[in-house]
Amino acid sequence: MDVLNLILRTIWLILGAIFISCIMSLVLYFAGSKVFMICVVIGFGFSLLWIACWLNDKGKLDSSKIIIFILIYIGVIMAGSSYYLAFIGRNAIAESLSKAALVELVAPSVILLMKSLVENLSKYNTWPDKPCPPKDKFPQI
Repeated sequence: MDVLNLILRTIWLILGAIFISCIMSLVLYFAGSKVFMICVVIGFGFSLLWIACWLNDKGKLDSSKIIIFILIYIGVIMAGSSYYLAFIGRNAIAESLSKAALVELVAPSVILLMKSLVENLSKYNTWPDKPCPPKDKFPQI
């Protein structure tokens, strides 16, 4: 049952991605690049909001992840703006903005990964002052 559920979810996600890409292609063709960029930014914001709600339902949402989501959203807006500026011919501004966006996207992700690594090492490791965790406490691989 789990395998069938996974296959159906994967097919649903693929069909959804194809549908969204068709809609966005139509928006780009009929409305132009400005409306396309606005739709991409709004869509990415809704996807981050959906991920945050999903993590909240699982009880895994904390304040650091909310801050990381906000920083990643700002970075994506900056990266999209740099692509739009390059498209309309403002290359110097686009280059400096894309460098700032790269820092805005990479730095929060690296910080979150390092924080998670330290937390997982502390949680699932056997330390001299901490007893060994039971077998059912280890994460599933």
